[in-house]
Amino acid sequence: MDRLNQLLKMIDTSAEEERSLVDDLSAQERAQEGQVDAWSFKDYVADYTFWRQRLAENLAAIAAGRPAE
Repeated sequence: MDRLNQLLKMIDTSAEEERSLVDDLSAQERAQEGQVDAWSFKDYVADYTFWRQRLAENLAAIAAGRPAE
């Protein structure tokens, strides 16, 4: 298996595990609100999603020959 296929498989596996983790949350865990010094699960998901989106945008910029931010 070449490197690209390995990477794509890792991404798929990670996405499946993320969905499984979210699916296993109780309604209370899903609704819980975090604080500045005590994040809720959804705060972590939002932060993780932001940084993953930023990485995707930077990779797209690099692939297009533009500088990453």
